[in-house]
Amino acid sequence: MRQAMMKATLLLALATLAGGCAQGIPPTTESAAPPAGMPLSLVGQDTGITLDFSVHPVLAVDHELQEDEICYLTVGDAMLICAADGSYLLFGPEDGITLVKDNPLARLRPVGHSASGTELMHTLSTLALIAGSVDRLPDGFANYLDDPGPHRRQALAEAKKILADNGAELAGSARGGTFKVWMQLNDSGRQKLEEAVDGEVNENGIYMVGDVRGPSRRAIRH
Repeated sequence: MRQAMMKATLLLALATLAGGCAQGIPPTTESAAPPAGMPLSLVGQDTGITLDFSVHPVLAVDHELQEDEICYLTVGDAMLICAADGSYLLFGPEDGITLVKDNPLARLRPVGHSASGTELMHTLSTLALIAGSVDRLPDGFANYLDDPGPHRRQALAEAKKILADNGAELAGSARGGTFKVWMQLNDSGRQKLEEAVDGEVNENGIYMVGDVRGPSRRAIRH
């Protein structure tokens, strides 16, 4: 049964990520926690992660995927972009931070010339990239708030919301359709966000983030 479920999950993921997902599936009702029997649940360093490619939420942000981009997820008003060279948490144009700098699975290919094997490796690579990126969100928010750009208030508000909810529901979109990822903080992830939010306390309410009227303060940091 578990093997059959995993195979079905990979097929759904492959269809969604590659562009062959069936359209017209109505969106599901939002819920605070994933329903039982989710297709793929993982445990990371800072979070628990559940991916479901059979759930098709409506995304609040419509982002047109670029040629090298695989998918994106909405994180409040921010976007998590998964691309061929890694993943990025973007708060605005040229204002974001790298989550995954490199995905070694992207370089692996099956022996021979099996099209199905190549597709399977692509799916596994992308699933690892998505899950690894979601697991690094607490680090991403903490690093951004440690050296904030012009979207500091936005990042702080979202970090507080993730703490209050003990995680987040992330709506995702790939070329073949939409999907959903649930993220739940563990003790390590919660501590990182709490320290980042506590570090933002300023008795005078004064924060120096650069002159946002001129050119962008900084590009995406690595």
